[in-house]
Amino acid sequence: MKLFSTRHKKALSDRSLKVSVSERLRGRTWAELLAHNESWDETDDTNWNYRVSILDLVEGTLMRLYGKETLVPASMPVDPESPEAKREALKWHVQMAPSAEVLDVIQVAADKLEGEKRDAFIRAINSAFEDESCPWRISDGTFFKIDSEFLEKHVLSGAQHLLSKEGFSGAQEEFVEARNDLTGGDTKDAILKACKSMESVLKVMTGDQVSNASVLVRKLAQTDALRDLPPDMRAGFAEGVLLCLPTMRNKLAGHGQGSQVVVVQKPYAKLAVNLAASLSTFLIELHLATQPPPPQPEPPAPLTQGASLDDEIPF
Repeated sequence: MKLFSTRHKKALSDRSLKVSVSERLRGRTWAELLAHNESWDETDDTNWNYRVSILDLVEGTLMRLYGKETLVPASMPVDPESPEAKREALKWHVQMAPSAEVLDVIQVAADKLEGEKRDAFIRAINSAFEDESCPWRISDGTFFKIDSEFLEKHVLSGAQHLLSKEGFSGAQEEFVEARNDLTGGDTKDAILKACKSMESVLKVMTGDQVSNASVLVRKLAQTDALRDLPPDMRAGFAEGVLLCLPTMRNKLAGHGQGSQVVVVQKPYAKLAVNLAASLSTFLIELHLATQPPPPQPEPPAPLTQGASLDDEIPF
C-alpha cells in the first residue's frame, strides 16, 4: 500500500497540492472510525490469547509505513502500558496530524475492512467529506480531489466501477494511476496512463494484445461493437472519436513533441483523464451489450406419473 501522503510527497512539500481537513471533519472522521471498528480474539504461537481490533491494525500499519515507533510526540501524556494507548494515539493523530495524514488513516482503515463493512465505511466517510465541503473522496482505496461534483459522480466513478468488471483489471489499474498522477501534478504521466487505460479496454474488446491505438481502433470498427451504425460510418466514427486521446498522448506526452519540449498544464491532463473515463465507459457498455447472456440452469425434470419425492430417499 502506498499512503496518500507518500504518493504525493513532492506535491505536498512544494504546496502545489494542498489538503485541508477541518477540525469538525476530523471529529467526524474519528467518530466513523469508532463506529466501524470491530475486534476479535487471536492466539499467538505461545497460545497466548489477546484482543485485536481494526484500529489496532491501523495504528500498527501507520507506524510501520511512517517508520515510527509511535504516532504521538514524546510530550503527549499517554501511558504506553494502558489498554487504550493505541486508540488514544490514533485519536491524537486524527485530531492533530497534518491533513494529508488524516487521509492516510482513512485509507488504511478502508484497507483493513472487508466486503460490505468496507463499503459502508467508505460511504460514511465520503458523505462526511461532502457534508463538510471537503473536495476529497475515496474510491478503491485511493483518495481523489473532485473539481466537479457532476464529473466525479457520473463520469469518473462510473468508469471506475465498469473497469472493475472481469477482464478490465489492467485498464482499471492504469486509470487509477492516471488519476493519482493528475492529483499529484504529474500531467504528462496522467495523459500517458489515461491513454494506456483506454487502449487496454480496446485490447480486451479486440483480443489484440500488441497493436497500437490506431490498429486497435480499426480492428474495433470491424467487430460487432459498432453494429448500431451503418457499415460505411463505422471506421470514420471510430477513428474520428476514439483516436482523440491517443492524439493527445502523442502530441503532449509521447513521441510527437519533436525537438520542442511541451510544458503540459493541468487542464490538458484533466481533459485526458475525463476523456479516458467517458470513452472507456462507452466502450465497455458496448462490449457488455455484445456478450451472450450467461447460460441458464436447466429446470429439474418433472416427476413421472406415480413417482414421489420419497422414492429418492435411500433409507
